[in-house]
Amino acid sequence: MLWEGGTGQPGYYSRAQGCADGAAAFLMAQAVIAQPSGSVIYFAVPEASAQDGAAVRYFEGVNQAF
Repeated sequence: MLWEGGTGQPGYYSRAQGCADGAAAFLMAQAVIAQPSGSVIYFAVPEASAQDGAAVRYFEGVNQAF
């Protein structure tokens, strides 16, 4: 599954938002599409988020949710 949330607006990609998106993606994978346990969920963030460190904080939140 590919999870692409947000609007690309500055400030969206935070640790808290990563935690919320991670939890939502996990729930969708398990309950909605019956994705096999242990399979991959990909997340997409804009390149600009990687440059200012927001992507790192966002993925820390995703990891926390999982």
